[in-house]
Amino acid sequence: MAARGPIATRRERELRERERRKRKEEEEGEGSRGRGG
Repeated sequence: MAARGPIATRRERELRERERRKRKEEEEGEGSRGRGG
């Protein structure tokens, strides 16, 4: 496993961004579930 560099950092960054987006969607999805407005 020699892929412990920029690739691992990108995967971790993407995972963290997905978790942050999921939390934001959950917080904002309670009032406005419709994405079309």
